[in-house]
Amino acid sequence: MKKLDLNILFFFGYIVLFVFQQHLIYPIQNQFLNLGVLTGTLIFLPHGIRILAVLIGGWHIFPGLFAAHLVTAVYHLDTVNEWETIIRTLLTMIAIYTPFIILGNKSINIQTILIFSLISSILNSGLQTFYLQYTFLNINPYVLFTYLIGDLLGAFVLFYVFRYVKYLIQTYQKL
Repeated sequence: MKKLDLNILFFFGYIVLFVFQQHLIYPIQNQFLNLGVLTGTLIFLPHGIRILAVLIGGWHIFPGLFAAHLVTAVYHLDTVNEWETIIRTLLTMIAIYTPFIILGNKSINIQTILIFSLISSILNSGLQTFYLQYTFLNINPYVLFTYLIGDLLGAFVLFYVFRYVKYLIQTYQKL
């Protein structure tokens, strides 16, 4: 696939999963656990697509992910402070690309997905919590834990969904 095609694919994939997250998973979670607005969800599928995008496209996928993150940040927030949105998006991009910088481009398997997810989730949760706590909000530290769980489960689920779809495609092609 061309770099532009990958950027477009992951741009729309991230946005679709984010909207799915906001309108289906988050309301269902709030029916059982009212964790509040500033906590993460217990399964965050967009994190999985961010990790897969970096593993598949490396640095070439940065524009698509950055743009998708900005679009969803604007969509998600009622009042938008442009600089805060840009800063938080950059913090997320730093967290997502750090495992790629440290470990390099690895083969895509469940171990790699979980290691990349764990590193990027800890960094993203820590950076976002630090930024929010020391800029204008006083956030409870358990936010870090909910982001971590949601990111890991989201990446895990998305990996297996893609793996199953790949299996179905291969099976169909053999027919």
